[in-house]
Amino acid sequence: MWKWLCVVLALAGCSPIDFVNARAGVEGVVETRDVAYGPELRQRYDLYDPGGEGPVVVFVQGGAWSAGDKRFYRFIGTALAAEGWRVAVPNYRLAPRVVFPTFVEDVAAVVEAVRRDVAGGAPVWLVGHSAGAHIGALIVHDPHYLAALGSDPCGSVAGFVGIAGAYDFLPIEGPRFGAIFPEATRDASQPVNFGAGEAPPTLLLHGARDNIVDVEQAESFAKALRKGGNRVRLEIYRGVGHLSILGALGEPFRGQAPTLDSVRTFIEGAAPGCR
Repeated sequence: MWKWLCVVLALAGCSPIDFVNARAGVEGVVETRDVAYGPELRQRYDLYDPGGEGPVVVFVQGGAWSAGDKRFYRFIGTALAAEGWRVAVPNYRLAPRVVFPTFVEDVAAVVEAVRRDVAGGAPVWLVGHSAGAHIGALIVHDPHYLAALGSDPCGSVAGFVGIAGAYDFLPIEGPRFGAIFPEATRDASQPVNFGAGEAPPTLLLHGARDNIVDVEQAESFAKALRKGGNRVRLEIYRGVGHLSILGALGEPFRGQAPTLDSVRTFIEGAAPGCR
């Protein structure tokens, strides 16, 4: 069905993501665009608020650290808000304008801004896809990013969900990613190197048919976290790819993978913070 829909939309001059986002929306969810968390144009987030005092989710988009825009993820924001969660979907600065670790520092600033201005004491959960999962993993498991803002992962983040994330990708080959991750910073860029130390719980979701980020990266990261004594759950979905695992969070693609069920179970059942 999805393949046929893509063909029809392409013939009509409309992208599939535009179509999905145009249909997204949940009654009672208030959408606020371009909330500033810093002075730069890319330092903005969209907020999806269903009301109430439920959990807060910061969803970090992917895009190989060099592409993407929060406007493409309205279907994610509204789908998660339908669960009763307040959802922030940020932009962050991208390569080649910036290099590692600037984009991680941006998202750390989002977490603190949302905790201060939105959460009102409710737990803040960090969810990321692909490069966004890489960024989220570093914020949760390398405490220096939040420490620079006067906080720490145990105090700011209830838990982390990494979806199809890049956690263990050395050596870096080719000039594209070599430019994004300067050689002197590469060890610090790998979440797998931060398995030890007290951290909030982590859920790692990955598709067995992911041909962009191989599933071994999630397995390696989970192993490092377990060795370090951290709480981690790894779920690998058979027959699921890099994009379909994310699309399954929203309509009309829920049948592709149990992603939303896994995230819901984690947020509702995991003991938040460092225990």
